Amino acid sequence: MVNLTKEKTPSKLFIVQKRQKYASFNANGRQLSKFNYDTIYPPTCDKPVKLLLAKKRMKYGYLDEGSIERLAFIYVNAKPFCRGIAKVKRRYSMNIDYFGKVVVNSKGEVMVFLKMKVQSIL
Repeated sequence: MVNLTKEKTPSKLFIVQKRQKYASFNANGRQLSKFNYDTIYPPTCDKPVKLLLAKKRMKYGYLDEGSIERLAFIYVNAKPFCRGIAKVKRRYSMNIDYFGKVVVNSKGEVMVFLKMKVQSIL
């Protein structure tokens, strides 16, 4: 039996439970992922999010709105994204962006990643 939750994400995805596993479906009822996940968490932020938190085999990772695994299931603990940042833990706690890059470590130190544009000088 399939249990439809009443939880609807901002991008109109539905989280569905079947036999203790979860999958996501779009608003038309098309299945976007297999029932591989221990849990798929709905967004908790009031702002739109790009990635959904999910749990598989006791590890956390992130799915995009097409339910493609975008950030690997490597975290022992994690929170949903809000305003482009998520708190995760591997060996230590850190804040990451949508690319999995650390932006603030557990000491509160901001990690700066510069994006440089290479231009030809010829």
